[in-house]
Amino acid sequence: MSQRARKQPGYVLTNTLQSREDPDDYMVVSIWETEDDWKAWFVNPERKTIQDGIDSLIGELTFYEVFEPVF
Repeated sequence: MSQRARKQPGYVLTNTLQSREDPDDYMVVSIWETEDDWKAWFVNPERKTIQDGIDSLIGELTFYEVFEPVF
């Protein structure tokens, strides 16, 4: 998924984090120039198809939250 995201307008970077307490638990943090750039990728049919496949493999739905930097 991150390889496809890298080609999208406004993409900055992705970090994948693994829980120390539960090695089956991951968090993916992607950074975008603007929230609108992220929203455009979020509604992209290619992203949805990839995400549906991932969710099918892991047996649960992925959830998303938008965060903003704190200065």
